[in-house]
Amino acid sequence: YSLDNDKVVLRGCVLRNTQWCYGVVIFAGKDTKLMQNSGKTKFKRTSIDRLLNFIIIGIVFFLLSMCLFCMIACGIWETITGRYFQVYLPWDTLVPSEPLGGATVIALLVFFSYAIVLNTVVPISLYVRYVGDVTIS
Repeated sequence: YSLDNDKVVLRGCVLRNTQWCYGVVIFAGKDTKLMQNSGKTKFKRTSIDRLLNFIIIGIVFFLLSMCLFCMIACGIWETITGRYFQVYLPWDTLVPSEPLGGATVIALLVFFSYAIVLNTVVPISLYVRYVGDVTIS
């Protein structure tokens, strides 16, 4: 019997409804084309994708720096001026009553508030594209 492409069973195939068969191993080992192509695929990114990723990372750092600036400004304001407004609007029970500790806790809470308010700085279409690139590569 001659061997041709119709009689070759590729790696990973299963024979069913057969009690027995003869087999010949051809092209075995790591150097075969099938084994060389069976590894993890590399995602090819264009220069525009790399540029967009760099821009998105820059926008996220800009957002974090704005939140950090607003947090520091809020902490300074709460320490200097804001404690006098406790007569009209007292701090929550979670916040310590001393001026410096209370201002620190409020400033930390304000950081997350500003992160929620200013998250529209990052365009959602670029954010989805960046996350898609990260999961693929």
